[in-house]
Amino acid sequence: PLNYPDASGRQSYCANFLTMLDRLSEPSYEPDARLVRLVDTMFVALAEIGASSATAMLRHVASSKVDPYVALSSAVMCTYGARIGNVGSDVLSMLRNLLST
Repeated sequence: PLNYPDASGRQSYCANFLTMLDRLSEPSYEPDARLVRLVDTMFVALAEIGASSATAMLRHVASSKVDPYVALSSAVMCTYGARIGNVGSDVLSMLRNLLST
Protein backbone atom coordinates (compact mmCIF):
# COMPACT_ATOMS: atom_id res chain seq x y z
CA PRO A 1 0.00 0.00 0.00
CA LEU A 2 1.02 3.57 -0.62
CA ASN A 3 1.87 5.45 2.57
CA TYR A 4 1.85 9.21 2.55
CA PRO A 5 4.22 11.34 4.65
CA ASP A 6 3.07 12.29 8.12
CA ALA A 7 2.25 15.99 7.92
CA SER A 8 1.67 16.40 11.66
CA GLY A 9 5.37 17.02 12.35
CA ARG A 10 5.52 14.39 15.10
CA GLN A 11 8.24 12.38 13.39
CA SER A 12 11.74 13.24 12.27
CA TYR A 13 12.67 13.04 8.61
CA CYS A 14 14.09 9.51 8.92
CA ALA A 15 11.25 8.26 11.12
CA ASN A 16 8.78 9.58 8.56
CA PHE A 17 10.75 7.91 5.75
CA LEU A 18 10.74 4.56 7.59
CA THR A 19 7.04 4.92 8.36
CA MET A 20 6.30 5.36 4.67
CA LEU A 21 8.36 2.23 3.94
CA ASP A 22 7.12 -0.07 6.70
CA ARG A 23 3.63 0.87 7.84
CA LEU A 24 1.01 -1.60 6.74
CA SER A 25 -2.38 -0.97 8.28
CA GLU A 26 -1.43 0.36 11.71
CA PRO A 27 -3.06 3.74 12.38
CA SER A 28 -0.14 5.00 14.49
CA TYR A 29 3.03 3.20 13.40
CA GLU A 30 6.30 4.19 15.09
CA PRO A 31 9.55 2.78 13.66
CA ASP A 32 12.19 1.33 15.98
CA ALA A 33 14.32 4.17 17.38
CA ARG A 34 17.53 2.22 16.69
CA LEU A 35 16.59 1.85 13.04
CA VAL A 36 15.77 5.57 12.83
CA ARG A 37 19.22 6.45 14.21
CA LEU A 38 20.88 3.97 11.87
CA VAL A 39 19.17 5.34 8.74
CA ASP A 40 19.81 8.91 9.90
CA THR A 41 23.51 8.09 10.24
CA MET A 42 23.52 6.46 6.80
CA PHE A 43 21.92 9.56 5.28
CA VAL A 44 24.48 11.84 6.94
CA ALA A 45 27.38 9.64 5.85
CA LEU A 46 26.14 9.55 2.27
CA ALA A 47 25.53 13.31 2.28
CA GLU A 48 29.06 13.91 3.52
CA ILE A 49 30.45 11.96 0.59
CA GLY A 50 28.43 14.09 -1.81
CA ALA A 51 27.78 13.31 -5.46
CA SER A 52 30.28 10.51 -5.63
CA SER A 53 30.21 6.81 -6.22
CA ALA A 54 27.72 6.27 -3.38
CA THR A 55 25.22 8.61 -4.99
CA ALA A 56 25.74 7.03 -8.39
CA MET A 57 25.36 3.55 -6.90
CA LEU A 58 22.19 4.52 -5.06
CA ARG A 59 20.63 5.93 -8.22
CA HIS A 60 21.74 2.98 -10.33
CA VAL A 61 20.42 0.35 -7.93
CA ALA A 62 17.21 2.27 -7.18
CA SER A 63 16.49 2.59 -10.90
CA SER A 64 15.90 -1.16 -10.99
CA LYS A 65 13.01 -0.60 -8.54
CA VAL A 66 14.53 -2.66 -5.72
CA ASP A 67 13.57 -2.38 -2.08
CA PRO A 68 14.74 1.00 -0.67
CA TYR A 69 16.77 -0.78 2.02
CA VAL A 70 18.75 -2.58 -0.69
CA ALA A 71 19.45 0.70 -2.50
CA LEU A 72 20.65 2.42 0.70
CA SER A 73 22.81 -0.47 1.84
CA SER A 74 24.42 -0.81 -1.60
CA ALA A 75 25.26 2.90 -1.56
CA VAL A 76 26.91 2.59 1.85
CA MET A 77 28.76 -0.57 0.89
CA CYS A 78 30.19 0.90 -2.31
CA THR A 79 32.20 3.30 -0.13
CA TYR A 80 33.83 0.40 1.71
CA GLY A 81 36.86 -0.11 -0.54
CA ALA A 82 40.34 1.27 -0.09
CA ARG A 83 40.13 3.33 -3.29
CA ILE A 84 37.40 5.48 -1.74
CA GLY A 85 39.51 6.10 1.36
CA ASN A 86 37.82 3.49 3.55
CA VAL A 87 34.90 5.81 4.21
CA GLY A 88 32.63 2.75 4.29
CA SER A 89 34.61 1.04 7.03
CA ASP A 90 34.32 4.21 9.12
CA VAL A 91 30.57 4.26 8.49
CA LEU A 92 30.24 0.60 9.43
CA SER A 93 32.12 1.13 12.69
CA MET A 94 29.86 4.12 13.42
CA LEU A 95 26.79 1.96 12.74
CA ARG A 96 28.14 -0.82 14.99
CA ASN A 97 28.60 1.74 17.76
CA LEU A 98 25.01 2.91 17.28
CA LEU A 99 23.67 -0.63 17.49
CA SER A 100 25.63 -1.39 20.64
CA THR A 101 24.21 1.63 22.51
